Amino acid sequence: MKNFIKLTLLLLPILTIFFASNIYAKIIPDKGITLSPVISKITLNKGETYNGKLYITYNNNSKVNANILVYAFRQSGDTAHPKFSNKINKLSESIHWIKIQKNVTLYPHKSIAINYTINVANNASPGGHFLSIIVSITKSGNEKIVESVGSLLIITINGKIISSGYIQNFGATKKIFLENPINLYLDFANTGNIQLSPFGYITISNIFGNTIKVIEINKNQSLDLPKSTRLYTTNFNLKNFINQFGIYQATLNLTYGYPGHFVNTQSSSTFYYFNYLYLIILLLIIIVIILYIIKRKHNKKLLFFKKW
Repeated sequence: MKNFIKLTLLLLPILTIFFASNIYAKIIPDKGITLSPVISKITLNKGETYNGKLYITYNNNSKVNANILVYAFRQSGDTAHPKFSNKINKLSESIHWIKIQKNVTLYPHKSIAINYTINVANNASPGGHFLSIIVSITKSGNEKIVESVGSLLIITINGKIISSGYIQNFGATKKIFLENPINLYLDFANTGNIQLSPFGYITISNIFGNTIKVIEINKNQSLDLPKSTRLYTTNFNLKNFINQFGIYQATLNLTYGYPGHFVNTQSSSTFYYFNYLYLIILLLIIIVIILYIIKRKHNKKLLFFKKW
C-alpha cells in the first residue's frame, strides 16, 4: 500500500501535465527515464487487437533494471489530479486488455523499444478507457528512491458513444471585486462515456450592454473524463478608467462534444467591480467640488450683504 501511494505521488506531475495541456505526443523528461510517446490516442472496435511501441531512454550512467506496470486512472474530484487503480471493475476493465513485459534492463544513455499489445474484450463497454504504462526503477542508498514515469493510453472503443454534459456552475469567484484580476470559473459535468474538452468564449459586458472584453475558456483543451466534473478557471483585468467601477455581466458560450456531434450551451453571471483607488480619487474629486460649491455660495452671500 505504501509503495502504491509513493507511486501515485510520483506520477502526479505527469498526469497533471496531461490534464492541463493539449493532447499531443511529446517527451517529458524524468531525472533518469524518458518515455515516448507520453500520450497515445487510440480508437478500436470490440474484439480488435492493436500493437504498439513504447520507447524508453535511460539518461544515467549505469545499467539498471526497471519494472513495467499498468494502471487505470480516473479524475480525482474536479481537479487535474489522477486517481490510479489496478482493481478490475467497470472503470478499469481495460487493464487486462494490455500485454507487456514486466521487467526490462536499461543501459546508460540508450533507447530501447518495448512492444505491447491491446486485445479489446468482445464485451468491452463503448467510450473512453484510460491506462498508464508506468516504468519505474529503484535506487538503493541510505534510503530507497523510486523514479517513475508514465505513458498514457487514451483508448476509445467504438459503439454507442454518449457525448453529454452540462454547465454545473459558472461565474465570478466572488460578487464584488475591489481590485484586478477578475477571476472566473466553470464547473463542467461530463455525464457521457467519452472524454470531453469543452471550449468557448466568455463575453464581458457593462451595464449598458457594451462588450468590453472577450476571453477564451479552456484554450489548452484540458480534458474532462467521463462521469466527472472538471473545474476550469480564467481571469482578466479591467484596465480602462471608465471600467474601474460598475456592474458587469459575464456570458459564457460553450461548445463540447466531438466532430459531427458538437453541442452549444450558454450561461451568464453578474459581478460588481469597484477599484478602491479610483473610488478614493473620485471621492476626493466630489469633496473638492462640494467644497467649491459651498465656497462659491458663501462668497455670493457675502457679496449680497455688501451690496446692502
